[in-house]
Amino acid sequence: MEIGFRKRQRGVVNIALAVTDVPTYSDGKISLGDFGLMADAEDERIEALEARIAYQDQTIEELNQSITEQWKIIDLLTKKLSTLEEQVRSGSYIADPASEKPPPHY
Repeated sequence: MEIGFRKRQRGVVNIALAVTDVPTYSDGKISLGDFGLMADAEDERIEALEARIAYQDQTIEELNQSITEQWKIIDLLTKKLSTLEEQVRSGSYIADPASEKPPPHY
């Protein structure tokens, strides 16, 4: 069995195993104990992965809630902008010069 290491981004190291003589049982399954891997280490690794997935699920849910709230605000602002555009085009906000008092400097 050969073990090779490849370093990737952010200090993550990939371990590649090149297995030549794989001990198998009569049912064709490979015994992990034959490779020197301990069940406890695997359990710890699985628990760490499960915790990581749970954290990622929580983060995804929080991000989804933030995006949903932002889209609600965007929709509200879009409606307000459309209303203002209609009012400006209709001239309802244009003051009638006859009804306006002259400025104080005249």
